[in-house]
Amino acid sequence: MPELGPICLIFGRRAGTSSLARDLFHASYPLRGPLDCRPFPAQPDGHYENTFARGINQGILDHFNLKPGVPGLVPFQICQPLGNWADRHEGPFIVKDPGLDMTWPVWVRTLTPRKLVGIWCDRDPEARKESLRRNYAIPPQNAHWAVAMYDLCINAATKHIQTIRVDLADPSRNKLVQGWLHVAGIFPDPAYPQPERILEHQNQQNAE
Repeated sequence: MPELGPICLIFGRRAGTSSLARDLFHASYPLRGPLDCRPFPAQPDGHYENTFARGINQGILDHFNLKPGVPGLVPFQICQPLGNWADRHEGPFIVKDPGLDMTWPVWVRTLTPRKLVGIWCDRDPEARKESLRRNYAIPPQNAHWAVAMYDLCINAATKHIQTIRVDLADPSRNKLVQGWLHVAGIFPDPAYPQPERILEHQNQQNAE
């Protein structure tokens, strides 16, 4: 059986993950599809989120009654549908979904011994709080503690997943990320099958 390639998880809610995923996609890095690229008021250029990962993560979060304004870390449990999905793709790939901030323990346990690496997208905390208040109608005090909890969750991930931390305001962010991906064994590949992209006129249920 061939060795399975590494998987990179992008962390950081309301911290520039969509712009990073979009830039990596257009630079021919292997983002797993289907990708939700529909424009939204909060992200007019699209989220570039993997719809399968989003569905898996949402099911996990619903089970533990976690949500954007009430974040928390889930236990290390096995999710067989996730394992089956990952095993169908031997090569390295990148996954972006904000639920990963909270569900990464399931990914770690389910995908072991496959190599996981992470990218922690960071941003000014006040900007993140304002984004949570504006886009999720989260009261200011709750947004403050939500951001603190997200940071705690991602910091815990770094104990189990080799992770680079980059800031949205850093003009060298993309260069740092690409260098990190190369070290991890993930390279741009113009021949990588173009993932299905869900655009404004398509149905969100288009998934593999």
